[in-house]
Amino acid sequence: MCALWLVGLQLTGNNPFGPKRLLAHFTVPIAVVACQYMLRRSLRPEKPGVGRALAVGGLTAILAALIAASSLYSLGRGAGPRAVETSRAELLEIARAEREYLVKQQGEAAYQQQLRQWLVPSRTQA
Repeated sequence: MCALWLVGLQLTGNNPFGPKRLLAHFTVPIAVVACQYMLRRSLRPEKPGVGRALAVGGLTAILAALIAASSLYSLGRGAGPRAVETSRAELLEIARAEREYLVKQQGEAAYQQQLRQWLVPSRTQA
């Protein structure tokens, strides 16, 4: 689901590295809940037990997170450094447009740190 969402954003001309990317992070908890449901359904009428439920949930969370991370990494490598730099420019523009709100909520030092973090050159440029 994560990979499909990111590729869909890329194909429709949206920024897959921007704020809409956050919707892809919901795929991991959704996968865990779905696996827990399937576990309970497959073991009916008996209950799976705490150990089995935790093992299935943990393994599902790890595998789903690895798949989600690798899909984002693969998309970044496939899209190239130009798309990543475009995304960084958009994020900086958003942060500068919301400067007053960010300074009010987090303080000037936190705002400046966030800008420095986003201004760090990508590894492809180094």
